[in-house]
Amino acid sequence: PISPIPMLRITTLGTLRLERDGTPVPAPQPKRVALLAYLALAHPRGPHRRDTLLGMFWPELPEERARNALRQALHQLRAACGPGVLVTRGMHEVAVDPAAVRCDAHALEAAAARGDAAAVVAAYGGDLLPGLFAAGAGEWEDWLARERVRLRGLAADAGRTLARDAAAAGDAGAAARWVRWTCALDPLDEAAARWGMELLAGRGLGAAALELYGGLAAHLRREFDAAPGAETAALAAAVRAAMPPLATPAAPRITPRITPPVPTPAIATAEAPRMAVRRRWAVRARCMAAAGVLLAASLAAATDGDTSTYNENVVVLPARPPGAGAGDGRRAERIRAALAAAGVKTVSARGGPREVADALQAAGVSPETARMVGRLAARRARARASAADHSSTP
Repeated sequence: PISPIPMLRITTLGTLRLERDGTPVPAPQPKRVALLAYLALAHPRGPHRRDTLLGMFWPELPEERARNALRQALHQLRAACGPGVLVTRGMHEVAVDPAAVRCDAHALEAAAARGDAAAVVAAYGGDLLPGLFAAGAGEWEDWLARERVRLRGLAADAGRTLARDAAAAGDAGAAARWVRWTCALDPLDEAAARWGMELLAGRGLGAAALELYGGLAAHLRREFDAAPGAETAALAAAVRAAMPPLATPAAPRITPRITPPVPTPAIATAEAPRMAVRRRWAVRARCMAAAGVLLAASLAAATDGDTSTYNENVVVLPARPPGAGAGDGRRAERIRAALAAAGVKTVSARGGPREVADALQAAGVSPETARMVGRLAARRARARASAADHSSTP
């Protein structure tokens, strides 16, 4: 008799878990997990050319070494996933057999396509592949950032649908809960907060709307030392003015027909010693948006205004440390996705000027630009060292 193909179940939303015929499978090395996820989730679905995978996951290696690394990765994935999951077409293409794989991200996309909002939120357990980092695979990181934003958007659309349906049915409690769930997907999104405030205030839940505004303001103050925009603040003032002066309305405690999933905290409170690392990463993340402007200005100053030979749009992003939090990753991926959409190349690097220059050249940046950025980094390092020496002198 013919042995059935083993069924591989891949959980990618909110966590990473592999199961083969119901039995947990130890996760392979991170870059191999990233390769498996890309083969299973990338659009359009189907086979992928080996040359494309080489440039995405091993851009810094010579072609022969990169091909050998791909062969080893596919061999290890076949051993972990079982026979029949990974298939090849000829000598140049590789794919995941859709009949042998079940994935929560696939279920979410299918539910969104058929308009089943309840199934979408049930499938969405959190961000795609949280905490997964593939060293040296900047193009894959750009893809992952875009996919996280896209899937989070599908979940937010479903949450809005459920909130509107509950409000239309007169279930104010369920509407309020779905508003909170939707806005919690991206607590820094002012447009989502205004939508939620308007829906809640329209149902007489002014206090709940102001609570939502307070949460947004707290997040912006903590993350960026900023306040909500004028439009959002004006909406909050209008809601506050419309409330009865002596009353404090509260959201009714009515159990909804569908209970929103409660996200599991990504960080245990016992991990307090790692918070210092995350605070340092948050400071770096706030500086990323200004990195491109600073680089362009520095190039102009270093070349006396003649930057005609350094016309590449490049931003060097600090590599994310293992102790960085989930919120830090969301900010970094939004910055990376926005830069990629604008045609700006991003490079992750850690270390000194030489390591930065090497990372730039490995990512395909011209040697002239890489050397210029390296010289600028060295100049700034010397300036910082000199300033530190002067400050320590009595």
